[in-house]
Amino acid sequence: MTVGITLPLGPNDVRQSGNAVDMLVDYAREAASLGVRGVWISQMFDIDALTAVSAIAREVPQIALGTAAVPICPRHPIVLANQAQTVQAASAAA
Repeated sequence: MTVGITLPLGPNDVRQSGNAVDMLVDYAREAASLGVRGVWISQMFDIDALTAVSAIAREVPQIALGTAAVPICPRHPIVLANQAQTVQAASAAA
């Protein structure tokens, strides 16, 4: 069993850092340095979870990634499939 954590990101974090994606990458990098094997991200109102996962995958390749919730209703299935393929390519996952 692999234990992971959900990366926190609230309005105060974004206000302090100025960039939500940079903050998530920093959190993931710190988690990896502490021995955490995986991190999860939920869809939020201010960022897209799949896009954030792509950024983290490029910057912190040694950590496993997952999304806790991604709304599918506003996305056409082809668009969602394209986005998933882009995340896979960005993370160099086979």
